[in-house]
Amino acid sequence: MPSSASGLCRLRELRLRSGLSQVQLAARPGVSLGTVRKLESGHLAATRLETLVAVAHGLGLAPTDVIPALRAAPIRPQDRTPRLRGAWAAER
Repeated sequence: MPSSASGLCRLRELRLRSGLSQVQLAARPGVSLGTVRKLESGHLAATRLETLVAVAHGLGLAPTDVIPALRAAPIRPQDRTPRLRGAWAAER
């Protein structure tokens, strides 16, 4: 079952399948526990793409495995720190 209400983020499902706690996952890429909790809750709109990549790699996966919507999410090239864009992000 997807972790967020909208089914956009599969992080919780994949983390549990890997047998990791939130603390263990956060430690792998060096992100905060709060970041992992936000991502698992589906709060993606203001998340840096590099953070999503790091968390996905912490699970040994590609970012599109964790958040399938990334396949179609346009990113503005002028952003120094790219953030997720798209209609689904506006819902957050």
